[in-house]
Amino acid sequence: MNPYPYAPALRLWRALPQCVLFFAVGCSAAQEIATSTNSVYRHAQTIREEAAALESEGETKHAPKIMEAAAKIQNECTDIQNSIPKIKDIVPAWLATLQLGLLVLGGLVVCYLLFSTGLGSALKVLFGYLPSKKKIQEVDLLKSVLSTDSPESIREYVASRRASDAAFNAAWETEKKTASTPADTKPPATV
Repeated sequence: MNPYPYAPALRLWRALPQCVLFFAVGCSAAQEIATSTNSVYRHAQTIREEAAALESEGETKHAPKIMEAAAKIQNECTDIQNSIPKIKDIVPAWLATLQLGLLVLGGLVVCYLLFSTGLGSALKVLFGYLPSKKKIQEVDLLKSVLSTDSPESIREYVASRRASDAAFNAAWETEKKTASTPADTKPPATV
């Protein structure tokens, strides 16, 4: 029995970002033309240098013709380089659709992950879009305490607040201790 039955799926999962990057970025025709032209120009320069070396060694019959042909190639490369800014890259419709689909799919995956892990609700509460469930329950209890026909009292509200908020409970305990201290043991008030 295979201890890793999902290994092929994991390999595909690791290759997914590379595929997405390949399809989303695409290839620029102008960039490919510029790269090829630069390569041809460099090769023509090498040919000219080799022809000059042959000419210096005494080969005078073919070397000038080779140098002239290499110079023509370099001039054509320069003309191509000058016309590259006029070239407009056209993205095929299928690639534009694929890019848009991958963008939407990525957004849906991010939303799913945020809300399936609970981070989405936490972010909504953090940015103030939704009050937390505890706050809603606290407001409901406070409404019922303030209502005259409700059996809840302010004592129940304070108990609920102390149970749900540790800082409130600590402040309550501190105030309770200072209120129960006799008047003669309290430190004198400073003016």
